[in-house]
Amino acid sequence: MCCFVVLVYLEWWFTAPSAVKSPRRDLNLMKALLNYSTTNSAISTATSEKLQRHLWYLSEELVGLTLFDEDVSLAMMRRMLESMKRPVEDEDEEPLKRCNREIATLTVSQLDSFASPKTVRLFE
Repeated sequence: MCCFVVLVYLEWWFTAPSAVKSPRRDLNLMKALLNYSTTNSAISTATSEKLQRHLWYLSEELVGLTLFDEDVSLAMMRRMLESMKRPVEDEDEEPLKRCNREIATLTVSQLDSFASPKTVRLFE
């Protein structure tokens, strides 16, 4: 357990208070947890399943906080803005309150894939 805390969790614990960094940090933490399966599959599975229930910052609205994160590349921010400009599919539908993707897809996901026209609601 000590190895898990030092190798995976410690970095995210100390950066958790920053809301604008949370979408990027949550996605990177999930990727690290899933990659930890090569070291300890049981811990990787348990922690990634638990974190999956707490990915509010990767929701359609809150992922917009990423636009204020100075550690995110300008290219990524531009891709997010393009995702936000897509035609709205169902304008009346409420945006999801948290990410509901399959865990396996998160290892290859980028922040721009979470942005949608509903991300604009963060700024209203």
